[in-house]
Amino acid sequence: MTSEKRSYDVRLFKGPRLVPSCSCTLESLLRLSLASTPALRTRPDELWRVEVALRAVPDRSEILGPPRIVNLSREIGEIGVRVRVGEQVVYERSRSVNEFLAVGLVQLVRRLDPDEETWAFEIGPARAEAPARQAPEVSGAVDVDPQSAPPLAFTVRRAEEPELPAFDPQGWGIDPARAAAEVTTLLAPEAARQLARGLRFSRELEEGGFLSGQPFRHPDDPDRWIVVVHHVLPARFSGASRTHFTFTGDSFREMSRELTERFPGERLVGWYHTHLFPATDEFGLSGTDVDLHLATFRRPWQVAALINLTEDARVLRCYARRAEEMVLCPLGRRDERDGAVRFATAGFGLR
Repeated sequence: MTSEKRSYDVRLFKGPRLVPSCSCTLESLLRLSLASTPALRTRPDELWRVEVALRAVPDRSEILGPPRIVNLSREIGEIGVRVRVGEQVVYERSRSVNEFLAVGLVQLVRRLDPDEETWAFEIGPARAEAPARQAPEVSGAVDVDPQSAPPLAFTVRRAEEPELPAFDPQGWGIDPARAAAEVTTLLAPEAARQLARGLRFSRELEEGGFLSGQPFRHPDDPDRWIVVVHHVLPARFSGASRTHFTFTGDSFREMSRELTERFPGERLVGWYHTHLFPATDEFGLSGTDVDLHLATFRRPWQVAALINLTEDARVLRCYARRAEEMVLCPLGRRDERDGAVRFATAGFGLR
């Protein structure tokens, strides 16, 4: 086995909303897992020298638990481990990532939160500092203190929403029954092209931005909506790291200017951002994503598009508000080659 000189971190995420929890070194987890191995049990672990080789072999094993722990880096599925004490090799084996790390991961997450039954982890190169793009300070902000005296000379009234036009399914060549959900999202060819291959996304930081287009009411039900996404507007003045993305007031101001100048008549119909790991059924929007949408995108027809990235593919899913949670909504994509509309509730693989 040829050992790798690089060191690696394991990042832990907690709960079905994939909330970042903590990170530790891959070596420390391996030491936990190997502590009960007969060949190492009698040797003080401070004398171990652990050499690791990661291999791009898909990991099809599972850590069933409890707790259930999902490997988000499934494309890195095998670890070769060699342990030396002095110059003597006392242990050498290759196994799947889940098999090697299960014991250490279970011990660690039980210490972190013994009541949580759903966890996930990803393996990545260790960094002295995690990559991040700090959100810039917002310009033109004014602090308002409602307790100040004398009373402030302004009032706030809710603006009346214009009635949305009814959707014409014939214009898209679809059966209205395909839009039976509370919110259905349709991607026009340009938006689908941008999300599939037109936009280059970072593999180090989450990326995001806005969706512009037209909202419609369902022709048969005023409490259902069809959202047509025409364009994708990458956000400026945003902050980001490997596990979160945030807008600023300047992000929205720039988006409003771009809508007015480039796409007059279109509306802000939602937002999008990336996750830097493969899509799974268990993990969609994080808790932070849900809070951002519910607090910022207040109209019931505004949607959140999530793009999970791997080395060679993108998976796009779309979510909409239902009361105080976010749920998957049907997603239709018009093919620019033949004009046909194809639907996917669980998400599109984009290449």
